[in-house]
Amino acid sequence: MTFTLNPAPVVRQAFAPKPPSSLVFCRSMPHMYVMTMPGLNGSTWPLDCVVASSLAIMQGPDEPVTHETHESDVLLAEKEIKPPPLYAVVLLNDDYTPMEFVIEVLQSMFGLSLDHATDVMLTVHYMGKGTAGIFPYDIAATKAQQVIRYARQNGHPLLCQIEPE
Repeated sequence: MTFTLNPAPVVRQAFAPKPPSSLVFCRSMPHMYVMTMPGLNGSTWPLDCVVASSLAIMQGPDEPVTHETHESDVLLAEKEIKPPPLYAVVLLNDDYTPMEFVIEVLQSMFGLSLDHATDVMLTVHYMGKGTAGIFPYDIAATKAQQVIRYARQNGHPLLCQIEPE
């Protein structure tokens, strides 16, 4: 008994399906395509991006890559991200917290050098308040809470607040 192996014919569609018609070329990023879905009034909404080389693999080597453009692709690509607003973490003077403790807080929680921490501590002492650092809101609020919590754990009434920069 002899067996002959006949390889099964390769069906292109099984391995390289054509991309859906909702896949369009993204003019702002030439190596990307944008998957879209129909919107109101015939407009389209971007859903996801596909790398152009992946699309070429999906289409197969014999089929050309189509390049359709939509204005919505360009508008989305040009959206600019603004930096977050900054807030100053301000230490307030009191007559009970030792100067050494304030320097320790500035060095450990804000990463200041001994000289810089001493300058900030003296500013707090003589001017009534001093800036320990400038951060986005979430970080500034967290640092202010950490300073107050650490001061209370060590029995000091040191106050800290945040102010818009």
